[in-house]
Amino acid sequence: MALIVLSFWVMYEVRQTTDLIPFVQLRIPALNLRETMLFAVCSAGAFVVIGIIRGLYELFRPLHRYYTLFLESWLIWVVVSSAIAYYGFGYVFVSGVSRFVVVWGAVASFVSITLWDRWRNSLNNRLERQKPYRILLLAKTEHIRDYLVPILRDYRIYSVQTHLVGSTAEDERQNE
Repeated sequence: MALIVLSFWVMYEVRQTTDLIPFVQLRIPALNLRETMLFAVCSAGAFVVIGIIRGLYELFRPLHRYYTLFLESWLIWVVVSSAIAYYGFGYVFVSGVSRFVVVWGAVASFVSITLWDRWRNSLNNRLERQKPYRILLLAKTEHIRDYLVPILRDYRIYSVQTHLVGSTAEDERQNE
């Protein structure tokens, strides 16, 4: 939420100083900082709610699905925050929220959240390599152990210990 609010604040400051059209100086209407920050907080709250609904904040996040889910959540959030700005004009946001702030704030939020997430994931990966997860593999035969241990050791985040377990009469009955 802080990254989203910060992104909207930066875009507010940029919009107050320029209109980003080269060699053309248009009259820039003054924006209301309080309304823009209220919109930013509402928009950040909407992003969190959309993320919860879409399952973006699960503890176990498969990497290939996570980025797709994040992009889908972000696109839904852009539509919702644009609707908040549009339908709140004149009522909640008396002065209105700048379209520049909405669009570029969403883009800046996307970039900043992505960079934050990449940094956090790289930190997590580094910590996992320093202190790997311990796995105790209990196998009945050496064949299973010899097959699984090289596969698990390919991943640097696992420390594998093995122990062969003798089969019992009950286990043999279940295998039949």
